[in-house]
Amino acid sequence: MEAQAWLLKTGVAAVALSLALDLLLIPRWGAIGAAIANGVTQASWAVAVGAPLWRRVSNTARAAMARSGLVAIALGLLLALTLRFGLPALAVLLLGLLAAGLYVGALARLRLLRVPAS
Repeated sequence: MEAQAWLLKTGVAAVALSLALDLLLIPRWGAIGAAIANGVTQASWAVAVGAPLWRRVSNTARAAMARSGLVAIALGLLLALTLRFGLPALAVLLLGLLAAGLYVGALARLRLLRVPAS
């Protein structure tokens, strides 16, 4: 779809959202606030850009996108809770590696990522 005007409008809205979230979150939470602001902005823009195309996406692809999004949100919340309650750095590192492994496994299970056989 030739929808550059839509991309421009949603891009301007994403910039405004990014700046607002940066001003709200970075002074209080530093780098973690910046990461949250960036993630929320990118996710919001991805949804806004994809909205006009949603009717053209197959039901199978919609379900796969929803499942992978839910897995990413769950793992992100798990990591945020781990950081919030101050576990030692090694535990956080190990949980991060576990989360990454679970995420890759979930993507492979959803057939969104091919893992070569050894």
